[in-house]
Amino acid sequence: MITILVFSAAIGAVLGTRFKVLALGLVALGALLLMIVFGIAGGWSLRNVVLVTLASLAVLEFAYFAACLVSGFTFKARQVWMPSYRPDNAARQLRPWP
Repeated sequence: MITILVFSAAIGAVLGTRFKVLALGLVALGALLLMIVFGIAGGWSLRNVVLVTLASLAVLEFAYFAACLVSGFTFKARQVWMPSYRPDNAARQLRPWP
């Protein structure tokens, strides 16, 4: 069970740094189906299948949210540069978008 939770956290962290929420929803749906299928095929009781599935989904979403926060603070925001629109346009310097 610990392996499943660590694997869910790693997947959530990767998703949080690279993809939007739609990808999280699709991965969560896939994880839900896989956990149910493999839990029943592995001979787990229904209670264990439900608990492990809910725990792995919670860890997946928490890791996604944490990775989004960390990547938002650590990665520098991309600046958009525009050419200077002065009437003389002699300098041809670039200025940041306001």
